[in-house]
Parts: sequence; C-alpha cells; structure tokens
Amino acid sequence: MIPIYIMEYNVGLLNTTMGLVLPNVMNVLPFSIFIMRGIFLGLPVELEEAARMDGCSVFRTWKDVMAPLAKNGMIIVLVFSFYNIWGEYTMGKTLATQDSAMPIAVALTLLKGDSWNFGVLGAVITMTIIPPVIIFIIFQRQLVDGIAMGAVKG
Repeated sequence: MIPIYIMEYNVGLLNTTMGLVLPNVMNVLPFSIFIMRGIFLGLPVELEEAARMDGCSVFRTWKDVMAPLAKNGMIIVLVFSFYNIWGEYTMGKTLATQDSAMPIAVALTLLKGDSWNFGVLGAVITMTIIPPVIIFIIFQRQLVDGIAMGAVKG
C-alpha cells in the first residue's frame, strides 16, 4: 500500500475516484485473466477454425463465436470482481481520506460518532448489502452454470 500511496500522492490521484479505481483494477485483473484464460482454453478450437474458414475476422470470431460460449465465465469474473471491490476496506481507507471520496465500506466506520445510532447504522448496512444481493439474483443461473462448467471436465 505504501508504494501505491506514494505514486498516487505524486500524481495527484489521492481522494479521487480514479485513484480508487486503478488500484482495484490492478487487484482483480490477475484473477480475471487467470479465470478467463482457463475458460477460453476449454473452448473447442474447431469452432474458431470453422469461423475462420467461413471468412470471419479475428474480432468477429471472438464476438460471434467465442464470447457467447464464454459468457458464464465472464459473468463469474464480473460478479467476483464486483464483490472483491465492493467490500474493499484497506485500500479505500488508505487512498481516500476525505469523506466525499470514501467508498461505502470505509464510510460505515464514520457513523459511530460519540455513540452508536443503531437505527441509522442498520439502514446504511441494509443499503450497503442491497447491490451485491441484486447482482447475485440477476446472475444466479449464470453463476451456477459457470461454476459447474469449471468443475466438470468434459
């Protein structure tokens, strides 16, 4: 965290949205590449070759043939990356010291004041939990299919 803090201080990205987005992307990118590489290596090469023989460009082969087959893997990467970034505390606490730039996980700690106001705390925690639950409900079927696809070797 210290080198990231020093770099962001020198560039002027502390307490900015971009200053929080870039390190979080750096955190989830290796996981995303690892998962997507495995997904694409598991797809049949014959489909790609057939699309090439039909005259598809590299981009169109990816867009029309390979990406639809890897949709479940992409959704898994999306959901896991969202959960990882949504609950990130350490980076948000270090890189955002102003109230306006703090992520919600860090802002929850500011609610204490002199004593706990449990009504406000409960409402804010409920509002914090709603986006991940909605993401899970929307992508539940694709998550289960994607996890099952990775678990079964065929």
